[in-house]
Amino acid sequence: MGNQECREVYRLGRDVGMIPDPQMDRTFTGYLSPDSSTHLSSHYMDVRSLLSPEQLGVFNHGLRATLGESGKVTQGGVVALALSFLFDVLAQQAKNQTGSTHFIHQIFREREGDHISEIGTVVSDYLKLVPLIANDPQRMKEETERYEQRLNHSLVGHFERTVKAQNSSWTDWKIFIHSLAFHQHMMIHQVRMEANIPQERLIERDWQKHVKNIYKYGPISLVEIKNVAERFSNISPENQLILTTCNLGLKHKF
Repeated sequence: MGNQECREVYRLGRDVGMIPDPQMDRTFTGYLSPDSSTHLSSHYMDVRSLLSPEQLGVFNHGLRATLGESGKVTQGGVVALALSFLFDVLAQQAKNQTGSTHFIHQIFREREGDHISEIGTVVSDYLKLVPLIANDPQRMKEETERYEQRLNHSLVGHFERTVKAQNSSWTDWKIFIHSLAFHQHMMIHQVRMEANIPQERLIERDWQKHVKNIYKYGPISLVEIKNVAERFSNISPENQLILTTCNLGLKHKF
């Protein structure tokens, strides 16, 4: 089987919930990387290129109203991610469109429907606030601490619900790993602002101690099997054959 066929099989298995999708979103990790300014500059140019001259004027006005006439903001990590979010919001407003096209909503969207998860709400609320306070060091420090505590609470709750749930999905786990990374970068940002954070808080918590709870419910539930079977039945017979054939041939090679 060639690479193209393997990628197709992986996509099919991932979509029906039979194969995990452990990868973090590359755009998300790019904004949290040391090269975040490059990603932000590229996104800024892409957003502007899709606007008409009139829309561009509205966009620039909104940008100055939010960031001030200088438009200067200390970038990096969560701030770069927040600015990318702002660019998308302002572009939507310039087009007289509602809603958001930002990838952050896709990452933290719940399994069914377009509802953003509890964690996603905390993250998006913080990202909306950051451009408004980025040039106010004291308020930035206070609000980042407040949202970091909110996110930490939601993160622990989400993790425990996921490991205990009888119908948890890979979507639940993707929300967890992305929010965990975001939380770590919030604390890094706090350190940059010279916040007083105990060293032990900067070390990733021992999530393994929570995992033991899952064994009370067994490695896989009947509900989860039923959900996978239902998703499997919704794909075409041709794709079912490809996926089943590949699964039989590769199940001992993981």
